Amino acid sequence: VTVSPSQDGTGVDLEKLKEDITGAILPDNQQEVVLSLVPLAPARTTAELEAMHVDGLLGSYTTYFDAGATSRTYNISVAGRAFDELLVMPGQVVSFNEIVGPRSSEAGYKTAPVIVNNELVDGIGGGVCQVSTTLYNSVLLANLEIVERYNHSMPISYVPIGRDATVVYDALDFKFSNNTADYVYIKSYVGDGKITINIHGNTTYKRDVEVQAYITRELEYNVIYENDPNLPKGTEVVKKE
Repeated sequence: VTVSPSQDGTGVDLEKLKEDITGAILPDNQQEVVLSLVPLAPARTTAELEAMHVDGLLGSYTTYFDAGATSRTYNISVAGRAFDELLVMPGQVVSFNEIVGPRSSEAGYKTAPVIVNNELVDGIGGGVCQVSTTLYNSVLLANLEIVERYNHSMPISYVPIGRDATVVYDALDFKFSNNTADYVYIKSYVGDGKITINIHGNTTYKRDVEVQAYITRELEYNVIYENDPNLPKGTEVVKKE
């Protein structure tokens, strides 16, 4: 990570522009308005950025999805963009739900499959959990502190078992803390059927992190029979394995 030197920019003197336009539109007063320019200081100086000590990659993770599922792909893109260029202060706790906001049609989300009661059904914002899961794995590999995390009710296809993080607005959140003494900077990339989330920071804190999952026990399944008056007598159909 490198820091580009800061420099002043140029902007418009909006107060003078307002006065000039007001004078120019008076009756019988046809005249041009010339923009008055003023120097603008950079939002952050070189010294401020260098003091954040963001000098390299702490952790990165990529998951893949079917780009042909347009609604789900769109939802992943919307949620993923919320974390692009996010600066996290030392000690700050990041809430996925606070950053991404409500998953609603008003917020731009579309209908795509979501997991409800151990089944895939159509719902607003399907695919957002792939963003939270990708971020979760990036946070693990960056060795940052996990504050809150929940697993799905069934295994999902885009990460190994035990490596997922489900979110439901106002119910289930994924939170992590920047437990370093310096800033971290998040970049997200969505495209070509994959989402990548990179976490940059002070490489003094970089560790070689390996995540392993183990099956500790297996639960025997039960066969549940339900009567269906729409089926011929004696017929059995497997509704769900």
